[in-house]
Amino acid sequence: MADDDQVGNAMVQPCTAGDLKKNTVAIIKGHPCKVMEIRVSKTGKHGHAKCSITGVDVLTGKKYTDVQPSHAPMYIANCEKREYQLMDINKADLTASCLDDNTDTVTVNLDNDEGKRLVEEYDPDDADNDVFVTVMSAPEEISENVFVRKEQVSGFKKQKGQPV
Repeated sequence: MADDDQVGNAMVQPCTAGDLKKNTVAIIKGHPCKVMEIRVSKTGKHGHAKCSITGVDVLTGKKYTDVQPSHAPMYIANCEKREYQLMDINKADLTASCLDDNTDTVTVNLDNDEGKRLVEEYDPDDADNDVFVTVMSAPEEISENVFVRKEQVSGFKKQKGQPV
């Protein structure tokens, strides 16, 4: 159990709904969302202030809204963006073989809209251009307070190759 807590803490940081700010990436309904809007209502006679939080999933672009008391526990997601150089694409299983900064081979899943666009536009015979794939990595909640890291292609670019 302690190992899970350590891994989970590396992916998310605890906070309260009232502490969230615009443009932070928070876990809303289990999804890593960039907070686009946050409205805080005033406290009632016997109640607490409520926060209405609207965010857009950083991996899928889907909009999520949640209403929480301002003291409710929430999580800020630690997201990473990495860039890899594309070596080859396997169209059968929608994966790409890429090189990271240490020239280690990394397999990237292309099963999203941006990945499918890369598969369509990729020309293996184009030796003049190098293709760089940008991968967004963010935690997703699979059950209460249990997070897994999910990676997804968020973009790619062609760049003129360096002469050898």
